[in-house]
Amino acid sequence: MEEILTPAERTIMSSLANDEVDSYVLSESSLFVYPYKIIIKTYGNYQLLLSIPPILKLADALNLRVKKIMQTRGCFFFSGAQPYPHRYFSEVVVLASYFGKLASGGNAYVIELHVYSSSAVSADNSNPIYTLEMCMTSLDRKEASAFFKSQYVIFEK
Repeated sequence: MEEILTPAERTIMSSLANDEVDSYVLSESSLFVYPYKIIIKTYGNYQLLLSIPPILKLADALNLRVKKIMQTRGCFFFSGAQPYPHRYFSEVVVLASYFGKLASGGNAYVIELHVYSSSAVSADNSNPIYTLEMCMTSLDRKEASAFFKSQYVIFEK
């Protein structure tokens, strides 16, 4: 795990696991490891693309192949504070150097979110895997407190 997190300058703050998923709260990020996929979400300083080479190296050592990659990002606030290749969407398409050879060739879109997606042709569609990503912005601060564990977390202006 250290080999994957160090390039992105992330450390494990806490973790939980069950039969379905191992979840980690990282410094400025969250990591979810399923038997069939990895999800990494980040907040703040964005350096997760630097973890791609060690993830691919580990996958190769385990004889695993990438079937799909999707990277989404809302806004590029404080772009100048981010390290290359995380400053601008034009740099984030460095993903194509890793995943552009998959069957779909890789595509980048801006549809309220900046989205990069690439996938291999799947011979087995009998058990499709669905992932829902829900992004909520401009929420009323008091109403947003419903998404926190503690009843005392209410943002004041």
